[in-house]
Amino acid sequence: MIHTRNNIRFEAPAGTEDIVQEVFDEDVYRVGTIPRGSVVVDIGAHVGMFALRCAVERACHVYCYEPNPANLRVLRENVRAYASIHVTEAAVGLVRGLRTFYATPRTAESSLYHKANGRRVVGLNVAREHR
Repeated sequence: MIHTRNNIRFEAPAGTEDIVQEVFDEDVYRVGTIPRGSVVVDIGAHVGMFALRCAVERACHVYCYEPNPANLRVLRENVRAYASIHVTEAAVGLVRGLRTFYATPRTAESSLYHKANGRRVVGLNVAREHR
């Protein structure tokens, strides 16, 4: 269990310390610039670090899309206590339908695009992006 200085608690897979550092210490997503109460879409939500920051620090309503089954289990547990965070099991792309998903050992690197070290997870739903 990871505890941040602003009292956000969550689980994260081993080997993702760099992502925790980017989201919480380096603030690469500039969460403080998001207007309070905004609606935020987190595509490829991983385990919910960005979503949690948005909900806790900026009182945002967050819609998470996460296709990786391993991440999804952790994401749902991490955000369970936050009614303002909604999780959808899907990737997001230009075309709705079923696609092959490539899950990698480092779950943050999984993709709809083939990677040499990825294993196939067939039958992944892809939600169409809204324009």
